[in-house]
Amino acid sequence: MAQRGEIWSRRASGGVPGDLVLIISDNRINDGTDFVICLLVTMTHYGLSYHIEIPPGQSGQADPAYIQCDEIYKSPSHWLAHRQGAVARDTMRRVERCLQDLLDL
Repeated sequence: MAQRGEIWSRRASGGVPGDLVLIISDNRINDGTDFVICLLVTMTHYGLSYHIEIPPGQSGQADPAYIQCDEIYKSPSHWLAHRQGAVARDTMRRVERCLQDLLDL
């Protein structure tokens, strides 16, 4: 089952490979429901302060990737295809702070 802080590839409609996502929901939700809350991950650098860089290797990609904190999704767990990697604790803390700022929490 997907865990908070992991990067997964997500199936698109028709079962074809789709986006990369970072799981941000608490593991109690991940383990107890049929969905996860996630953020979209892109390989494109847009230079936005609310896009957090993931160093190569953490995302399972050879190049840097970027967590789009403004792209929050609820995704069915069965749409998750393959675990690609996991972000470091400091990266997850940066994501948490960014979400707090964006959502005024």
